Amino acid sequence: FIYFTPTTSLKAQYGFAKSFTQTTSEVASDSASARNSSQFSLLYSWENIPNIEYSLGLRYDLEVYRINTGTVDVDTQRIFGTASFTYLLKDLSKHAAYWYLGILAGYGTSSTEINDARSTGTSFILPELKIGYYIPLTKSKGITLEGSLENISISEEVSTGTQTSSVLNTKFSVGLRF
Repeated sequence: FIYFTPTTSLKAQYGFAKSFTQTTSEVASDSASARNSSQFSLLYSWENIPNIEYSLGLRYDLEVYRINTGTVDVDTQRIFGTASFTYLLKDLSKHAAYWYLGILAGYGTSSTEINDARSTGTSFILPELKIGYYIPLTKSKGITLEGSLENISISEEVSTGTQTSSVLNTKFSVGLRF
């Protein structure tokens, strides 16, 4: 008989993302450059079933996108509510540290500023696929290292109508779990 104690935790995480591919309506593909973003997230997680973790959280993105046709920087801020499912590969490890695999989805707001003009709208993360490694520091605290691939879809109202963007990011994150 295996004894299992349900657990909860809080994770604060910082991530750096770089766009892998992107499309934006009304923007020529040759004038687009890579997008870079910093991401801050806070997740509340619970493990009620062995090796299965569910999380709800908030995420803030700050993205800078430079247009190749000039020196125009496009600053975008996004705030998401997120939900994720993670499979913990604890059984494959002979140590307290372990690998994990996860999927995350999010919905939120988006705000972009170009030369003092602001556009706002909605954004989706669907999906974010991640692989990570958890390194315990104490019984209740540890460090997480994650690599992920995520798709972010954005729809914002601009002066000419609705502009849509889809961005595929690669991301590396470091977190503290407590």
